[in-house]
Amino acid sequence: MNTETKKPDTPKRKLGRPRIYTDAQRIERAKEAAKRSKQKSDASTIAIRRGVLNTLHTFKEAEGKRLGIPLTNHQFFLLLFKNWKENHKS
Repeated sequence: MNTETKKPDTPKRKLGRPRIYTDAQRIERAKEAAKRSKQKSDASTIAIRRGVLNTLHTFKEAEGKRLGIPLTNHQFFLLLFKNWKENHKS
């Protein structure tokens, strides 16, 4: 009986689609994509606690009813800042 194990000449092929880029290349490409994305968008994200967010939505709906149109958050903030500027001129 032969107890020697035969090793294949070629390594066993892994399942799935082969990677096109190495890990280092993928990290570098992700960083570049994040830079391009940040340059493209002129938007920023803010975090608001739930209680304050509920108050914001209440005021936004009230202002929308007063104007007769539904407002987006962006439109509501623009109105809010415009009103604040007018009331707090130096």
